[in-house]
Amino acid sequence: MMADLTREKNAETNRMIEKHKDKAFEQLNAQMNEKFKIEDDRLARGAAEVELEYQIKNKEKEMKKKAVLESIEENRVTVMKLKEEKERQEKEEDEKDRNQWMTENDVYLEMEKAKKQRQRDANMEIQKFQLQQMAEKQARKEQEKQAELDYNAQREAAFHGDRAFRR
Repeated sequence: MMADLTREKNAETNRMIEKHKDKAFEQLNAQMNEKFKIEDDRLARGAAEVELEYQIKNKEKEMKKKAVLESIEENRVTVMKLKEEKERQEKEEDEKDRNQWMTENDVYLEMEKAKKQRQRDANMEIQKFQLQQMAEKQARKEQEKQAELDYNAQREAAFHGDRAFRR
């Protein structure tokens, strides 16, 4: 739409320039024809050439200026889009990194929890084993003590039986 408006404006400007140029040329021709016909032809050609060069130069300047302005605007829009895209990508990367870190942290915490649980289980097994060894040792001591008491009782009984037999 902007391009259409620009083309219409350029066309209108060109028509107005052409109209103005034609009017000036006709007036100049009329005056010169009255005074100096030969001189008029030479001057008219020179004036037309100068005017044409001027118009061409002005058109070129305007076109260059418009092209530069359009280029600047396109560049600005492109830079803004690239900046927005970069910010969006950075945000996505940050979110992805955060999610990955959270996942890794959760995995690490689970591993640490499992490690602590294994350590507790191992400690419990060691305690059970130590208690079992202590109980076995205590039972052996009790057995040895009972065996010694039985042996002493038998020896004493044998001693008393031998004394009774000797008497």
